[in-house]
Amino acid sequence: MLAQWQATGELGRSYIEQPELPSQGATTAGLTLDFVTPWSFVRSTALGAETSDGRQTGQWLTQASVASPAWKSWMLQGTGAFSAFGQTSLSATTSRDLLIRARNGSLARGFALGGAVGTTIHNETAIPNHRAIADGWFSFKMEQFTADATLTRTRSVFGGSSILVDISRENANYLDLGAGWSHDVGAWSISAGAGMRGRNGTFDPHDRWQSVNGTVWLASHVGVTLDVGRTLEDLTRGVPRTRYLSVGLRAVVQPHIAIVRHERRIEGPRITVARAGDARRIEISNVSAARVELMADFTDWSPVELVAAGTNSWRLERAIPPGPHRVAIRVEGGDWIVPANLPRVDDEFGGTVGLITVP
Repeated sequence: MLAQWQATGELGRSYIEQPELPSQGATTAGLTLDFVTPWSFVRSTALGAETSDGRQTGQWLTQASVASPAWKSWMLQGTGAFSAFGQTSLSATTSRDLLIRARNGSLARGFALGGAVGTTIHNETAIPNHRAIADGWFSFKMEQFTADATLTRTRSVFGGSSILVDISRENANYLDLGAGWSHDVGAWSISAGAGMRGRNGTFDPHDRWQSVNGTVWLASHVGVTLDVGRTLEDLTRGVPRTRYLSVGLRAVVQPHIAIVRHERRIEGPRITVARAGDARRIEISNVSAARVELMADFTDWSPVELVAAGTNSWRLERAIPPGPHRVAIRVEGGDWIVPANLPRVDDEFGGTVGLITVP
């Protein structure tokens, strides 16, 4: 089983704007812990901020997902989430919800449909909410694109300062539409997104959000981040709308490809792929072993044993769609690893695998 974990810490300085509150700088700190296997994912995130006048905010979110074995191209995924948000002189807001999604496709392209039920607790009042969710993803070479639509039914009401202050007697229906793009290869990563929200069938030009995030990995464990954007109220978590500009340092436990690295001869297993008629030939070299296995999105993350093809070389022929694919290998039944000549990228569950481009 391919199990990955990652710990990420961030420290930064931000400029924050909220409705009817003075705009000012803030020091921010965050910590994220991820653990992932091919069929499960756990993420816990904590973020705190303190403004120059002493106001403080804090939020915490833990999510756990588990997926069923694939049936043809379908998979069922369940996600439970718990969160808390609080700020100086205001009562905290907590939430919990359960999301069930049916997924179709692969990591390269696909879509999912699902629904969620949850409860937001504010001022000791429990507010039920329901969501219907549809999202899709598509990869083209090194680019990844996403689109999503969420219909939320809730009685949560935000005041003029965008803080959850009251509970309406009637439910309102909110429709959120969004799209995103990301590029994460090598020492650079960048992502951007935008969306809008409608309430009871009416869209307000002011109810739009945008975000841009970029990271440059200066060393294998340290990167510099730049975030700028505008968020809307989080209807299920009670987090206010905000405009922000943030610069920070990001530190990770598991290494990332960096701009500055020691030049050295690549050691360890190497992987190559070439055309073989209508199929593709994958070859693992530079490894002396009695058994080599491969697991990838095009095997539905099921281990496949390779065939010996000479000294220190192993081979697999298989029909594989062209484009980028995520892979991992295992030698002599040991841990699943990334081939030494591949860039390391995050998979959809927050783990780390190798990225190979199939011609």
